[in-house]
Amino acid sequence: GYVAYHEPTSIGSFAIGGMSYGFELYRESKFILGYSYNFQNKFFAGVAVNYQTVSVKNYGNDGALFFNLGGLTYITNNFRIGFSIHNINRATFGSEDDQIPMIFNTGLSYDVADEITVNFAVEKDIKYKASFQFGINYDIIQYISIRTGFANEPSKYSAGIGINYSMFSLDYAMFTHNYLGLTHQAGVIISFGRDENRSTSIKKYLGLE
Repeated sequence: GYVAYHEPTSIGSFAIGGMSYGFELYRESKFILGYSYNFQNKFFAGVAVNYQTVSVKNYGNDGALFFNLGGLTYITNNFRIGFSIHNINRATFGSEDDQIPMIFNTGLSYDVADEITVNFAVEKDIKYKASFQFGINYDIIQYISIRTGFANEPSKYSAGIGINYSMFSLDYAMFTHNYLGLTHQAGVIISFGRDENRSTSIKKYLGLE
């Protein structure tokens, strides 16, 4: 489960979030604080501070502090390029290296038409081969979007649908997982004091449009 809250202000955007995964034998939890700055609606940069814990029954628990960095720039109104680095300081649990992966991402997004956005990205975990990823979002009618994508290393495929109405965005996706098989995800975004332009921008940055 994941939860996050984002608040834009005159001095930048602030966010807080949390995550929990697992059950009584094995559990991971994460707490995140983030900040980003927007320069003239064309250049964006952000940093996140993460504290993650892991607990394994009969083996104990441990925690680690690590940092993420990201940026985005608009080349044109329809063309964007971005990057992110996960775990810059290469934090880990215990004495074993790279239990928390260090991952580099870079990608681009292009609005082919008002209703269609295509996305291409490369993800590189320092321990594994690069993964090439492609996705497309199509707003079929005013309130409904459909999405699909695929990646290699490991090979996976995803498809989903989004319903955007008033202050609510409801999203559902299913994707193939090498170990878990077909996996399902669902999410809800609520935009308080909704501004149509701002809400559209936020969803594009999150990859939801």
